[in-house]
Amino acid sequence: MIHCDLCFLDIRTLRMQRGGGNRDDFFGDPFRVFGRGVFGDHRCLVSNFFGGRNPFDDQFFKGNLLKVFVQIIEAFCLVGDCSPQIDLSIHSLLLSRYSNIFKCYLNMDVAHCYLDGNVDAVEFCPHEHFHHVLAAATYTLQEGDNPSRSGSISLFSVDAQTDSLEPFHRINTSGIFDIKWSPIEVNGGPLLAQADADGYLRIHSLETRSIHAEIGDSSLIEFGEEKVSSSMCLCLDWSPSATSISVALSDGSVSIINICEAKLNKQQTWNAHKFEIWATSFDPHQPELVYTGSDDCRFCCWDLREGPSKLAFQNSKIHTMGVCCISKSPSDPNKLLTGSYDEYLREWDIRSISKPVSENSIRLGGGVWRIKHHPVVPGLVLAACMHNGFAIVNIGGGNVDLVETYCKHDSLAYGADWQRGSLHKKDGRERSLVATCSFYDRLLRIWMPEIGIRLGNLIMFLRRITATSRPFVARFFTTGNNHPDLPNAIAELNKEMESVFGEPPCTNNVTSSNNIPSVPIAQETPIVTSRVNGLTHISSTGEAQMVDISSKEISKRVAIAGCKVILGKKVFDLVCANQISKGDVLSVARIAGINGAKQTSNLIPLCHNINITHLRVDLTLNEKDFSVDIEGEAASTGKTGVEMEAMAAVTIAGLTVYDMCKAASKDIAITDIMLKHKSGGKSGLWSMNR
Repeated sequence: MIHCDLCFLDIRTLRMQRGGGNRDDFFGDPFRVFGRGVFGDHRCLVSNFFGGRNPFDDQFFKGNLLKVFVQIIEAFCLVGDCSPQIDLSIHSLLLSRYSNIFKCYLNMDVAHCYLDGNVDAVEFCPHEHFHHVLAAATYTLQEGDNPSRSGSISLFSVDAQTDSLEPFHRINTSGIFDIKWSPIEVNGGPLLAQADADGYLRIHSLETRSIHAEIGDSSLIEFGEEKVSSSMCLCLDWSPSATSISVALSDGSVSIINICEAKLNKQQTWNAHKFEIWATSFDPHQPELVYTGSDDCRFCCWDLREGPSKLAFQNSKIHTMGVCCISKSPSDPNKLLTGSYDEYLREWDIRSISKPVSENSIRLGGGVWRIKHHPVVPGLVLAACMHNGFAIVNIGGGNVDLVETYCKHDSLAYGADWQRGSLHKKDGRERSLVATCSFYDRLLRIWMPEIGIRLGNLIMFLRRITATSRPFVARFFTTGNNHPDLPNAIAELNKEMESVFGEPPCTNNVTSSNNIPSVPIAQETPIVTSRVNGLTHISSTGEAQMVDISSKEISKRVAIAGCKVILGKKVFDLVCANQISKGDVLSVARIAGINGAKQTSNLIPLCHNINITHLRVDLTLNEKDFSVDIEGEAASTGKTGVEMEAMAAVTIAGLTVYDMCKAASKDIAITDIMLKHKSGGKSGLWSMNR
């Protein structure tokens, strides 16, 4: 193997360089190890990828984005002394590193405010002259002897140039689950429909004295209402012509409501699912089709031309939890997206609905509650991810890529929408405007993601450069035969870079990439995988295995584990007073913990089924942080430890506390699951305190 000085490159030097008009080491000496002329005279690997010029001459690249390319250099350094047998994971390395960089600085906050109720939906008005109007809806459950569900709709004027979010109208209603503006104007103005907890579909008209009226002169006027059901209306969607609305209900049924001259009439109703329906959507390309998704893990397509119960197709095998949202692509008549409690965003082709388009549908780390397509950029999607904030995803060519996240909400992320109309110029770049809301903290935020056509192309390019370079990187440091694909790969990357930075400058004095000399590579050799030291559940071939304990000595083994469930003051007081509706929380959780420990080998695939000689689960109320402290102890005399049994006991007990209390509040956290103490066996005594 050829020795490579790149391995000893001081990356700190690169971080100090900013490349404005100077050709620093990032584009020079560090890559001379490949030999002068390998990429043309006075050229290097990186500058070749950028058409022979320094991309940092572009203002767009100055500043923190330099870190992205430093990560590329570091990735190349990591393989300097590596054997070509090793499977390089540069793509994953860079993605994990620069996604954190983007998360920290790219999105820009514009404004925020707190509402007087739990906000669960936000919608920008899509109609010309009203693009600045934002509607926010709330749903607040008043508990007690006579529980009630109240709500409101607040209208705001959003101005990105002055960073303002100004409320100008509000109406009180029953609790709202969903709102949507009409896709086209009706009777000369926008309509806003709401699905509420009283089983009503209510429609409001946005009235204004004139197009150029002051903010305070606009208001919502009742247009019409229809009692759909005694069950709660959970979601709705307008038909493309705004002549009908699909309403989904908590009893699993769907209703189609016709709108004619300010009158609402129920056209048809059918039982579509067994449980609550959280998603309903008209097909914008084929308005006779309606899609639904439910807690029964099914999503279905219904043909309204052939009766209310005519099922066009369904899929009940892919989603492992309830389907929360469905959205048809506005630009591709065959593409459809679904989001689920199972945390996956999936892309479907309705011509073949048996499985998603991509086998690697993206997991966003939280239940995908709402998805919105960008009004201008095809394939760019905004997602509300419940417990994991908000995400912007790029979808295309069978790939689903996470390109940006927003995590400045401290509660359930439910509502999200793009503003229509022209893009906004900030810092010399055009940006979209986004509204997001979260439930329990009652927070509404307006912000600008960095993602647009330009940066979207850049991120895709970065992923492309690492993916394309992967087969060649190890070979740069070895000897062997020539690789014929390298010039084509570099030429392709240069074309992609032009889509980000425009046409390259004149390069008459730069050697064409087609004249790249031979690059020595090594002969391929089989990959040999050895077991990682200390991981006894991995075999010599890298497969999972159950450890053979037949040769171990029999000894008494004890393990103690702990867990904490943070309830909050309200639920804590109810538990103390034994007023939880399901019964005695601590007693039930204690029994559940004991049962859970006895089922450990059934829950954890590679655990041995052992004879437990003792189990103890204690739950203690802690007034300092309004929590339940759980401690579990397990004992056995045998050939393997009981650590997993003790941890299973406290975990199941904690989950049971959550289940018993969730009706009173969803804002409960299970934390600090840990092993505190163990004894017996070859490793002997261990304690966290020691």
